[in-house]
Amino acid sequence: MKAHLGIFGMMVLVMGIFASPLLASAQTHQQVVSTDIGTLKVGVSTEPASPKPGETSKMKIDFLNPQSGNIQEHIDYTVLVTNGGNAVFGPIPLTHTSLGSATIPVQFKDGENKVVIEVQGILFRPIPTEKASFSITLGDKSAATKESPKVAEKSKQKQADKPKPTETKDKKSDKKDLKKDSKKKTADKEELKKKETKKDPKKDKKKDTEKKAVKKPVKKAEI
Repeated sequence: MKAHLGIFGMMVLVMGIFASPLLASAQTHQQVVSTDIGTLKVGVSTEPASPKPGETSKMKIDFLNPQSGNIQEHIDYTVLVTNGGNAVFGPIPLTHTSLGSATIPVQFKDGENKVVIEVQGILFRPIPTEKASFSITLGDKSAATKESPKVAEKSKQKQADKPKPTETKDKKSDKKDLKKDSKKKTADKEELKKKETKKDPKKDKKKDTEKKAVKKPVKKAEI
């Protein structure tokens, strides 16, 4: 009996979602995202359409029937808005909307504001949590991406303008060693030349006496 009641209850829930009379009609939204399981769609828009950082803006949320596109009544939900991992709004406790719509005041920050909406109940019946995630970005990201190549070109130009080191420390030390060796070799050669050209006084005297002996005229014998 209980099993039959459970099946009957699930049928009522499904029929309530897709066949219940929806009094409110869906409006044009800036973004429409399906929940991760696909039971509902969530339409989001902001007022003003382009929020300014730090100023309070209105974020309107409509829970939509995925088949008819109309607003689904009686939704239990939570909302969390983060920027750079920090909470900007929420998370709010589990809240019920009988109209299927909600308007939340949010002060968005510059950059990407991530919005996560969790649906935990439809038509007064709890369901496994379904999430719808989307983002509202403030500031011009395209301008930043356009400027980034220019910055890269400037850094490359700076690197090109820098004087390139002609020699490394190792090469310099090697050249110094070569210069020392060449100087040492030249000094050794000069020293050898000096030793070779250095005169021996004893040898010089001997040579002089030999020369004198050769040049001395021989006396003729008297008759």
